[in-house]
Amino acid sequence: MLARGRAHGMYFFEGDTLEAARSFWAMALCLPLFFLLGRLAGAGDDWNDWAVESLGFVIAWVGFALAAEAMAGMAGKGANYQRFIAAWNWTNLFQYIALVVGTLLGTAIGGDAVQVISLAVVAYALWLEWFTTKNGLGVAAVPAVMFVLLDLSIGLFVQAMVVRFTA
Repeated sequence: MLARGRAHGMYFFEGDTLEAARSFWAMALCLPLFFLLGRLAGAGDDWNDWAVESLGFVIAWVGFALAAEAMAGMAGKGANYQRFIAAWNWTNLFQYIALVVGTLLGTAIGGDAVQVISLAVVAYALWLEWFTTKNGLGVAAVPAVMFVLLDLSIGLFVQAMVVRFTA
């Protein structure tokens, strides 16, 4: 429901510690999609590079979860963190599926459609993270943007380190 813009999708999340911990299984489900995206982008077959990419994937995912917990506490929304992180983890699965489908569709169509589809899918992924943050933590629009920017910053930093180690 969250993936379709329905805020009442948050009611499916209890917000307890066990649920939040179990939601990290979404990371395991997203990892093969992450590898598929890499292959579609032309990544090579070097196992060392894939190992570093995998490590970066985990570091960025867990890094955001830890940083978001601190940021939620600073925003006075620490009580909502467990529900938020469970929803955030599972909505990442929808983001990865959208990225794979968009990449495959754009590749099949070719031409300028690739850029348009890629832009639309990235916009959807950013919107979904913002929507989940806003409704999961119970924050206003601008603070939700700050969480999305935090995630992007961590992801870009980790990716820069991955590129450095795989170059």
